[in-house]
Amino acid sequence: MKDRISPECQLIAAVGTPLAVDESLEAAAFTAQLDRVWSSGVHGVFVAGTMGVGPLLADATYHQLVEQAVDITRGKGNLMIGASDLSFARTMDRIKLLNRYEIGGVVVLPPYFLRFSQEELIAYYSSLADASRSPLYLYDLPQRTYVEIEATTALTLAEHPNIAGIKCSGDLDQARELIGLVSEADVKFHVIVAQPSRLHDLVKVGVTRHLDGIYSLAPQWAVGIVEHTKNGRDDAACRLQSDLSLLLETMRDHGGISALTVLMNSVGISGQFAPRPFRQLTTTQCRELLAEPIVLKFLESERRVPQNNKIDMAETGTGSRRFHVHEKTPTAGNVLSRRV
Repeated sequence: MKDRISPECQLIAAVGTPLAVDESLEAAAFTAQLDRVWSSGVHGVFVAGTMGVGPLLADATYHQLVEQAVDITRGKGNLMIGASDLSFARTMDRIKLLNRYEIGGVVVLPPYFLRFSQEELIAYYSSLADASRSPLYLYDLPQRTYVEIEATTALTLAEHPNIAGIKCSGDLDQARELIGLVSEADVKFHVIVAQPSRLHDLVKVGVTRHLDGIYSLAPQWAVGIVEHTKNGRDDAACRLQSDLSLLLETMRDHGGISALTVLMNSVGISGQFAPRPFRQLTTTQCRELLAEPIVLKFLESERRVPQNNKIDMAETGTGSRRFHVHEKTPTAGNVLSRRV
């Protein structure tokens, strides 16, 4: 396993959730994914977040995911687990489950079906933090929840002894403002930024905590950006930053979570990462994604290059489809087959 990047700059990878046809967890694939991420040198992983479609998982699948994540991660680094749900009672049920385990943090979105005031959010998070055995992290994702955790709300909650920080996935300027306010208030409260396209710039100016889903797809690129930046190799960091940003943009352009399935399968991690009602990519869409220059570059960096983008689709007895990518490892010349 590679040495960890500098302790003052922490990189956390939000991992996906590989699922079987019945949307139970593909345990072997999940283990392989976590092993791949940990071997890259990241500091931590975030399970059952947005990348891991936590709110869409069946309770039994969520339970299995938590148990396996705890087992695999033990002794390797920081484990954060999402507990978000639509209501206080449902989120509390997940926290009660997580209380059985030793984990680094519980991450919770605001309730997002109905609108709540900032005062109600303060009461919501305070009560959850009172009940949680592990440190609680707020999760600000207004572009998805349409509920913003305001800076003053975050500062008020920072005074709670069991609220350790916030994951900021919204506006970068607001995250920077909050970092400044936390510094002025002299409270121990971690502001974790999710701005993968600005990773190089943010590390350079001293922002130390970073979390995003693309870091689990291309963890070596993300770690490389941080390492090059901190060692003054700006040209190398900028090249990797350009690649990482383009890979993220390409994945989004080709279906987001649905494209993640194709990309993860192409690096040897099986399973469906986009549960229903997400639509799987068609054969043509898969070919187009795998033909993108940045995807080819990414796969080359993983030492797996698709052979002529040959893709087969087959119907299964359940009506789902299997996606085969025939590819070869450049050094060995052997042909592999991956299933989605």
